[in-house]
Amino acid sequence: MGSSATYRGFVSATYKLSDSLSLSTGIGASTRLQDDALVLPLIGVEWQINEQWRLETTRLGVRGSYKASDQLSVFADGGFDFREYRLKDNLPGGLGGGIMRDNAGVFGLGVQWKPANGWTIEGVAGLTFAGETRFDDANGNRIREVDSDPSPFIGLSDKWEF
Repeated sequence: MGSSATYRGFVSATYKLSDSLSLSTGIGASTRLQDDALVLPLIGVEWQINEQWRLETTRLGVRGSYKASDQLSVFADGGFDFREYRLKDNLPGGLGGGIMRDNAGVFGLGVQWKPANGWTIEGVAGLTFAGETRFDDANGNRIREVDSDPSPFIGLSDKWEF
């Protein structure tokens, strides 16, 4: 069985153009299972358009939000998500010790509620699209690639910061 560990890192610098607009740039890198490292330029924007509206980049996507009150915001976000997994050694069909890669575009609409200082509850519903799952054997040779249909999702998170 090969290594299942991957490592990620980034470096960036932010320039504050005004009290409402900041731009950042940098570079991000990630090792990959049985593949060359992925190196991407990073471009970031944080724009407080006015008191209610905000636009910002998030990982491999973008989020627009509307602050209805100090406790309640609604948002739309979209981006790209990729994951990869090392498969068990004893799988049939040449998959043993291989890799599964899962990539998809993601779009969601959600609500964020802050009931108390440091506490955030967020709910989101959305759709994954343009999905692709790829299976490689233990030597990195592609065994199969499958496109997936769009699929809905829902999510709920509860975060407490202190």
